[in-house]
Amino acid sequence: MMKALRLRMVDEEYARHEQAYLNFLAQGKKRSGRYLKPIYNTFKKFFDYEKWLEKANNKQSPKTTSHSKKFEGIGALLKKGEK
Repeated sequence: MMKALRLRMVDEEYARHEQAYLNFLAQGKKRSGRYLKPIYNTFKKFFDYEKWLEKANNKQSPKTTSHSKKFEGIGALLKKGEK
């Protein structure tokens, strides 16, 4: 029972650190001339809920999908280079 409690506490600590990291990302700034502008000026730019829902319904990982689109045509280029 004590092991379960310790594991739960580790999970809670992980969630707190993850939230702190997301807060750090959301407060990110970029330089625009003399001024600093927020990187994410809307919540939708920070987290596109509809996009994640759509990918969840298609049972695809959002990270996997972005990688597959990025490297979509590389196979053809590699085959072309072999000839």
